[in-house]
Amino acid sequence: MGRLNGFSGGVNAIAFSPGGHLLGVANGRQAVIQDLRTGRAVVTFSALPQPVTWLCFSPKGDVFAMAASNAEGRRMEVASGRRGGGLAGVERV
Repeated sequence: MGRLNGFSGGVNAIAFSPGGHLLGVANGRQAVIQDLRTGRAVVTFSALPQPVTWLCFSPKGDVFAMAASNAEGRRMEVASGRRGGGLAGVERV
């Protein structure tokens, strides 16, 4: 088992990319995408005001989504790290 790079502390949520070579890890208000082949952090997202509790990759693996406990969410482009907007239809359950 390897080490998760890019942050320290506990893990709130994880998600594997469809190809299985990327791992999204949430820690507090940030999420890190790590390349499992190299062990390096690819990109770090620090965009939510509340702790991240949910992560997901799109079926193609090109978009990464995260949401917080207050139902606020973000979409990010994996390759560029650019923000792709909010998550329409997310509601608190």
